[in-house]
Amino acid sequence: MIEVSSGLSVVIVSTAPIATAVFAYLALGERMTWGKSLGLLLGIGGVAFIVESRLSIGGDDHLRGILLSIAAMLSLVRGTTLFKRFAPKEGLWLGNGVQSLAAGMATMPFALAFENVCDIAVTWRLLLAFADLVLIVSVFAYLLWFRILACRARRPPVPITS
Repeated sequence: MIEVSSGLSVVIVSTAPIATAVFAYLALGERMTWGKSLGLLLGIGGVAFIVESRLSIGGDDHLRGILLSIAAMLSLVRGTTLFKRFAPKEGLWLGNGVQSLAAGMATMPFALAFENVCDIAVTWRLLLAFADLVLIVSVFAYLLWFRILACRARRPPVPITS
């Protein structure tokens, strides 16, 4: 049974920048500018409109699936906020490596419990897909994300003026 449609899940997870701005304001003391405030209100209003209309239509989206999507988004936001606060001084490679190792260790018991390792057919297509996932989707994408966060953290905040 599908708990939430992929479209609604994407909408919910796409609110991560909104939640990150709120968490950064509350936890890191980042200043809230008029532009950020307006963006937050528009983003929250848009997401609320889409989620409310999806629930009222009576689609296949269930509250449990929506709550799990929100929990996933909040986990991403918390990780982003923690990175902004405790960015590794040794460089982005170390941060990426520690994060990937922790994620692998957290998911390994589930992978071993639900999948049979003997069912894996090692082919050149599998190895190519694995290399793409590791190098492009994981390492390169996270390094780019961390670089963006590091650049934003160095920029001085613009205060709200009247």
